[in-house]
Amino acid sequence: YVPGNGTDEVGLIRQFAPVGNLLNAAAEERHGAFGEPFGGELGFLWGAVLGDDAGKVRDFYKDADEFITRVVGLRYGGRLDRLNDLSGGDMVTLIWCKNNPHDPNAILVLNPQGDDLGYLRRGIAYQLAQRLKKKASLSGHVAAVLGEECDPNDRLYVRVKVTQAG
Repeated sequence: YVPGNGTDEVGLIRQFAPVGNLLNAAAEERHGAFGEPFGGELGFLWGAVLGDDAGKVRDFYKDADEFITRVVGLRYGGRLDRLNDLSGGDMVTLIWCKNNPHDPNAILVLNPQGDDLGYLRRGIAYQLAQRLKKKASLSGHVAAVLGEECDPNDRLYVRVKVTQAG
């Protein structure tokens, strides 16, 4: 092991992290979930870790049956207060808002009581809306609720499951 050269780290990641999880993380990063999208050393690392699968990142949400993503818009309308009643595993409802005047691809996230929590990010919603047009359905569960020390738009993550009509 040579500290800092990354060789052993990449091997460990490849060995122990499922490719689907790595693709999900890379797709989230590509779509700006962690700040500035795909670039520099991080982009190089994803390429090294994913190898031949790196080409799947761009269309990940177009093809993935299940993934984790964050919910945005939590700063508005008392949505942050609703996080206090959520726990990992709680069911959420995902609704395609075709008539949304700002974004006809918007995917709204509702808590188990039917209260508005926010939206999936625009680029992801676009790809999901294309699938919904082909009769797919969406279901979701809370993957994680992070604490108040985090930015409001980084506090809620949901696991989305896409089921394509047979």
